[in-house]
Amino acid sequence: MEPLLKSDVFFFISSVGFIVLTVLLSVVLVYAILIAHKVLAISKLAKKKSEEIGVVITEVNKVVLDKTEEVGEAITDAKDFIARGSVLHWITYLFGSRAEKKTSKRSRSQDKEN
Repeated sequence: MEPLLKSDVFFFISSVGFIVLTVLLSVVLVYAILIAHKVLAISKLAKKKSEEIGVVITEVNKVVLDKTEEVGEAITDAKDFIARGSVLHWITYLFGSRAEKKTSKRSRSQDKEN
């Protein structure tokens, strides 16, 4: 009877060990499922936020391009202004032409008198 009793004890201990390992494995599996669920939620949130960032970057790109066009137009206007002459040139042109008209009128009147 003694060998039968030893085998019963062995099977009892083995069964308890197997049950403990199964419970521990079940707990680990539950935690793994919870972690996987949280990782999935985080990845969905990251995808949503990255799409929002893409939209914002597109809007910023449009604004930058618009401002670049405005700056380009301003630079073109400045180049045209410089090409036509400076402010001092235009002022001397305006006053110079009036002065030339006055001097030419004086010279004509002096010529007529002589």
